[in-house]
Amino acid sequence: STLGLETSNEGWTALRSAAWGGHKESVRLLLEAGADIDGCDSDGRTALRAAAWGGHEEILLTLLDHGAQVDRSDREGRTPLIAAAYMGHKEAVEILLNQGADPEHKDRDGMTPLLLASYEGHEEVVELLLEAL
Repeated sequence: STLGLETSNEGWTALRSAAWGGHKESVRLLLEAGADIDGCDSDGRTALRAAAWGGHEEILLTLLDHGAQVDRSDREGRTPLIAAAYMGHKEAVEILLNQGADPEHKDRDGMTPLLLASYEGHEEVVELLLEAL
């Protein structure tokens, strides 16, 4: 079966869709069925990045426990940490940093998680990222 491996027109996998929507049980079942943990859409976005963007901490931990690449970047050079920092998800940022995410990674525009968090006014995330540097 190719459960979890089939993609939609934009390349969204079932796993990425479940992570994006915060569906913990679906993520678990798809991983058990052999879904590609680092499969990505046409923009290079993985399930881990989708979970980081949405601030879905439990899904982040599940994906990381199953071997998701913590610093895998999309076509714009954006990592899960950049996504979580931009959205202001402090707990997600903390999880990713604890798993070894690079706080100094720059996207294609030269933006770091710290710069994005500060531009967006996420003070607690800024403090967390400053401690990580």
